[in-house]
Amino acid sequence: MIEEIVEKRELKNENKSTCVFPFVFLFLLFFIKQIKMLGVLNMNISLFIVLLIQISSITLVVGYLGNFLQNKKYLFFSAVSICTYLFLYEQVNIIATILLWCMLCLLVYWLTQCVYSSLFYPSLTLFIYIFSDNTATYLYSLFNMKLSLFLLVLLGAIYFLFISYGVKKLLLKKIVHDKERLKIATYVFVFTTIIYFAFICAERFPFLMQHINLANEVFIILYGVMSTLIFLTMLFIKKKEFETREQQKEMKYLIEYSEQIEKNYTELLKFRHDYKNILISLEDYIQTNDMQGLQRYFYESIKATKTIFEPNNFDSHSISNLKIKELKSIILSKLYVASQKGIEVKIVVPEAITHVDLPPVILIRMLGIILDNAIEESICIDAPKIELMIIKQENCHSFVLINQCKPNIPKLHELKRIHFTTKKGNQGLGLTTLDELVRSHENVFLETKIASEQFIQIITIHEKRKERC
Repeated sequence: MIEEIVEKRELKNENKSTCVFPFVFLFLLFFIKQIKMLGVLNMNISLFIVLLIQISSITLVVGYLGNFLQNKKYLFFSAVSICTYLFLYEQVNIIATILLWCMLCLLVYWLTQCVYSSLFYPSLTLFIYIFSDNTATYLYSLFNMKLSLFLLVLLGAIYFLFISYGVKKLLLKKIVHDKERLKIATYVFVFTTIIYFAFICAERFPFLMQHINLANEVFIILYGVMSTLIFLTMLFIKKKEFETREQQKEMKYLIEYSEQIEKNYTELLKFRHDYKNILISLEDYIQTNDMQGLQRYFYESIKATKTIFEPNNFDSHSISNLKIKELKSIILSKLYVASQKGIEVKIVVPEAITHVDLPPVILIRMLGIILDNAIEESICIDAPKIELMIIKQENCHSFVLINQCKPNIPKLHELKRIHFTTKKGNQGLGLTTLDELVRSHENVFLETKIASEQFIQIITIHEKRKERC
């Protein structure tokens, strides 16, 4: 509920910012009209309105894609850029478009201090504008639409804004939140922008016109091939990076598990080494018929050795029902560490589990995140306790983790916010990463609750191609 309210507020603020832009546009129209009356601008009124609509829509989209529309500096310098463009258009014609792109790049860099963002947003906007303009022109000719120049430009601007809205909602977050994707997308769109400027400049020279058509065809083919190769290469690299990271994490968990086994084995050897001495000491008490001494020796020295193999606060007898070795290793290694830190641990696996319909490395990452968070939270409270239940149902498996938490724990929507953390020196990406892993698999669902000073997380994994439980 809280997340919905926050999202509505953000949407409301965005709509307010978008509504401000038409007033800026009207002010520009009035301001430039006054300049025109003074004789500074000599272009005819039709061309003036066409250019004003086109350039205003471009600056609006740059601000919308980059979330700059609430920034007064962006609105002011966008207006300055539009005025500069309209003034320079009479002097240098199409070169003014190149200068406008440069000004927008500098403006975005000033606001973000990021080179890739400063090149990405203006170049993407120009790419969308070129695409929308060409598709709109094709549709006009296909349906033989005969409209006035003003109406054509206005409809084209609306179509341009509509496509920009779709790009932001469907694609933009996936690009700007990943540095590698942002870099590659920036290279592609900047390359496209440079080629576009090269062609429109070449069209101004008559002796090059005979080669333009051939060059256009070659460019489209090369650009298509290059874009495809870049995209496939990006996917391959990202896949390899992901697989490498997952293998490293799985290896880390296996190393932790093997170290714990080695530790237990060392303790067993110590116990075996001392076993003979224990028997000798018992024999001495029996031979002297010292039953009181024997009783005292047993309770003080011998009985305590049962904790060598398993702490009293580690109830894991049913873990043998979990037949998936990778999961068993991560669960045992994490929870054994928790028990060594004085946390009461209980593992319940009522039925044998041999298969879960999810790649092991993904499930290991999910369990690693929630177990680490549970252990770190439990250390800070009195009488800590962690319970893990793995429940097998008809068409799904549920992993239920319950741990005690502080009374003043932040709200769920705050915990899941990127970079939010309650621990110093931590990046705060655990729950955010967990949500991303869940969203990337359609058969996985995550339920998180905070009730009665208990933090409860339930990961449910449905069997694919079967009815959900």
